[in-house]
Amino acid sequence: MCQHAWIGLEPIHSRESAQVLRSTNTAMSGPGTLTTAWVRKGARLTVPNGVATARLRFYHYMNVGWVALDDVEFIRVGQSQNLAPDPGFELGTGWGAVPTTGFPGTSLWRGGWGTGTPRSGTYAFAVSNHSYGTLQTDPIAVLPGATYTLSAWVR
Repeated sequence: MCQHAWIGLEPIHSRESAQVLRSTNTAMSGPGTLTTAWVRKGARLTVPNGVATARLRFYHYMNVGWVALDDVEFIRVGQSQNLAPDPGFELGTGWGAVPTTGFPGTSLWRGGWGTGTPRSGTYAFAVSNHSYGTLQTDPIAVLPGATYTLSAWVR
């Protein structure tokens, strides 16, 4: 399946722009790390002081194969509101596919069957084939210094 895939939080509008604060490996260390069964992966992330806006990014890096993503959660510790926009990809809003120039074989697809068969609901997101691709959210307001739990179901 997939060799390297991460989901992380990227601060924006700060001195630390374009750096991932922390990421959690959804799959790593060679083909077959993920199976066709959905698995929940996640981590706790602390927002640096001075950062008030961030985005969630799902990376597909140096792969031949595919990885699917569904039911994303981004919740401040001690709260219950999920801040991830369209966490199950049902509306098709709040997330953008960012293919990497020079790798036209990479496909980022919101689908309801095949590799995009959802864990729940009608849709999931699948990133497939050759090398690089990123799926990212629109900007999300965050609280500087706060800790968040970021998780997603992947396969």
